[in-house]
Amino acid sequence: MRTVYPYPILAGDVTITLGHPTTDGDLARGSWRDPDARVVDMSNLERRNWSTVDIPVEMVGPPTELRDRIRDGGDPRAHVVVHCSFTNARQAFELAPDSDGSRWRGRISVDRPFWFGRISAAGYITDHVPAGKHRIVGIADSWHVYLDDLPRSPVRGALTVVWRDFDDRDVDPPVLTTVKGEPYYHFLDPNEPVLFLNAAFPGLEPLLRDRSHRPLGEQSLHDQVRATIATKFFLAAANAALGAVRHEDGEAPAWPDSDWQSDLLQTLFHHAYPKKSSDDALAEVMAMLDSDDGAGQVQSTLISAVDRHVGSSRLLRLGISRLGLEPEAEHEQEDE
Repeated sequence: MRTVYPYPILAGDVTITLGHPTTDGDLARGSWRDPDARVVDMSNLERRNWSTVDIPVEMVGPPTELRDRIRDGGDPRAHVVVHCSFTNARQAFELAPDSDGSRWRGRISVDRPFWFGRISAAGYITDHVPAGKHRIVGIADSWHVYLDDLPRSPVRGALTVVWRDFDDRDVDPPVLTTVKGEPYYHFLDPNEPVLFLNAAFPGLEPLLRDRSHRPLGEQSLHDQVRATIATKFFLAAANAALGAVRHEDGEAPAWPDSDWQSDLLQTLFHHAYPKKSSDDALAEVMAMLDSDDGAGQVQSTLISAVDRHVGSSRLLRLGISRLGLEPEAEHEQEDE
């Protein structure tokens, strides 16, 4: 929904881009950024003890409109506002303009003690307007930064999650009654995939419900069940998406018509083939599927990519740590 302002605003697009993060001045190894999803993910950092993360930022607005505003006496400025819903921390950073007046650069800096979980970074352009000085005239789509202490919910985001009573004879869609003893059902509609969770499955809803504090064993089960559901869903969805790829002999494969199928494949290819373009990765995967023994390799590649996307390894490490199952150092030395 577009917000209506009582003064003229920018008609052109405003974009914000976050660069690669550094922690205490060093490259944040283990982090990755996804420009398409507007995400900087630091959940797999190789370094746990850090104090400050710095992330470069660039904002761009419509050049012609901004030049006209400057010519008419305006003073366009760009700010990035970061917000953490878990701590309710909020901080604004003003960016420095380039010479052309339509591009700004700077960085956001987050001190560790005041932030955890997910941080949103929203970009705003302000200017003088009849209603007052430096009112918002342009907004960029937000980016999100995932820190290393709270894993992302693997069954949220672009994925639609719906609770249904599978025991209800009138449940919609009716196919849910055929799996009424199961905790979930993957509905892979080409237009919109839906994950149905069974509200009649004893204990499932309180287990999966988000809570800020819960016993360590229950939290580990919570994480593992969510990761398992998400992993199965994304793997099935990826195979459905590959089945929708159009591939003619002698021609480059065409991405599925469905936006979610195309987006999912590109996301997983980013994990599996970080040094290849999405088109090259798709061509390689389709070539393997056409070979005599490539189907198994494709499945192995997809499983690894889905695991990284969901964060399965990190959730497992967290669960092992919570339950005190890590081997003691002296035992490790004996094993060596």
